[in-house]
Amino acid sequence: MLLANGTDLKTVQDRMGHANGAITLNWYAHSVPENDAKAAQLVGDLYGSDYEHEPAKKRKTA
Repeated sequence: MLLANGTDLKTVQDRMGHANGAITLNWYAHSVPENDAKAAQLVGDLYGSDYEHEPAKKRKTA
């Protein structure tokens, strides 16, 4: 929940008592799949994309 709500990895790592951030990500990053949709939307917004949430495998690249 912390990662999904924007808390930085180091803070979550410390809070959970993990030795390093990789452990935190291995345990918890998979539990916030909506972050992928948010990231895709942000990239689209930053680069002026005219499509939203289209899976990467369907996108045409130059």
